[in-house]
Amino acid sequence: MFTLNYHVWDWYLDSSLSFSGIFCTAVPEKCLSAPCQNGATCVDTTDDYACICVNEGVRYMGKNCDQLYDACSFAPCENCISTLGMPEYHCICPSGLSGDNCAEEMDECLSSPCSEPRYLCVDQLNGYFCRCPAGYGGPRCHQRVTDCIDEPCMNNGTCIFHPQGFECQCAPGYEGKTCEEDINDCLSEPCQNGALCIDGVAEFHCFCVPGFQGINCETEIDECEVDPCHNGGTCHDGIGIYSCECLPGFEGISCEANIDECASKPCNNGGGCRDMGVKDYTCDCWPVGGGRSGNVINMCYEGTNCEIDTDECAEHPCDNDGECFERSNLSHWELDWERSYANAAGYICQCQSGFAGK
Repeated sequence: MFTLNYHVWDWYLDSSLSFSGIFCTAVPEKCLSAPCQNGATCVDTTDDYACICVNEGVRYMGKNCDQLYDACSFAPCENCISTLGMPEYHCICPSGLSGDNCAEEMDECLSSPCSEPRYLCVDQLNGYFCRCPAGYGGPRCHQRVTDCIDEPCMNNGTCIFHPQGFECQCAPGYEGKTCEEDINDCLSEPCQNGALCIDGVAEFHCFCVPGFQGINCETEIDECEVDPCHNGGTCHDGIGIYSCECLPGFEGISCEANIDECASKPCNNGGGCRDMGVKDYTCDCWPVGGGRSGNVINMCYEGTNCEIDTDECAEHPCDNDGECFERSNLSHWELDWERSYANAAGYICQCQSGFAGK
C-alpha cells in the first residue's frame, strides 16, 4: 500500500477507502465494520475480507466465524459423530472396514477361521471364504463330506464336485440330494375322468374307465361310431355304453333279434300260430270236418286271431224243421271239461217227431 504525498481535496476523502496498486486504486476496507465474530481476526482482501477463526477452546466456522465448528463436515467418512465446537470426530465404519477414516479393509483371514492352513482362506469385503480340500466342506472346512470318489449319486445321477462337497444332477424321474427318490408323476393328477394313474420312471400310465380313451383319458369314446345297431336301429351314445332304438319287429341290445310274434300267443281258441317274418304272423284256426259230403266245409273259428266263433247254424243245415245247435256253445255241455276244440266243431240237429238223422 502506498501513501499519497500530494494534496487531496478534503471534499474527496473517505475514511473507508485506502489506496493500493500501481495506479493507487481506491479499495474499501471491509474489516472496519468488524464482521468477524467470536474473537476471529479480520483480514482485508482485494475485493472482500476473510475471517481467521480462533484455533483454541471452543471453535467456530463460517464466513464470519459465527457457527459452531462441525468436525464431521470435513471428515472423509460417511457415518461420523462429533461435538459441535470441538475439533475431534469419530468415524463409524461399516462391516469389513477399519481405521480412523474407515479407509482400511479388514482381513478376516488374519484370525485363521478355516480349519486348514491360512492359504485356504480367501479374504472378501465384509467376510471370508474357505477354499476346502476334497472331502471337506462347511463354512470353515470342518465337516467331512462325501465327494464324487465315493460315487454317491444313485439311479444314474451325475456327480459334480464343488469345494464345499458335491452335487448330483439326477436323471429324469429322480430327485433328492443323491437322486434316491423316484418322482411321483401322478401327484399332478394327469389322468382325467376318473382314470387310474400308475407311476413309472419319468412317466405315468392312465388306465381309463369304460367310455374314455387317450394318453390322459381325456377323450370320450363314441360307441355309436362302429354302427352297433342292426336292422335299421338308431344308436344313442352314452358314457361307456350305447343304446339301440329298434324298428318295429326287432329287439335285443343291438336290435339283432327278430321278434317272435307268436311268443305272446295271439291265436285264440286253440288256433296254431306261425311267425311270418318281421312283425307278422298268421293263425291256423281249427277246421270243421264232416258235413254232408264228409269234406271240410268251413272253419269252426275265424278272424285274424281265431277270435270269432263260426256260426255253423247260419245256413240252417237241419232238414224238416230240425233245430240246429252249435257244438261250440258252452251251454250245451254239462261239464266244461267235456268240451274241447276237437269236439267243439260242427253242429247238432234236433229232429222233429218222425224224423231222424244227423
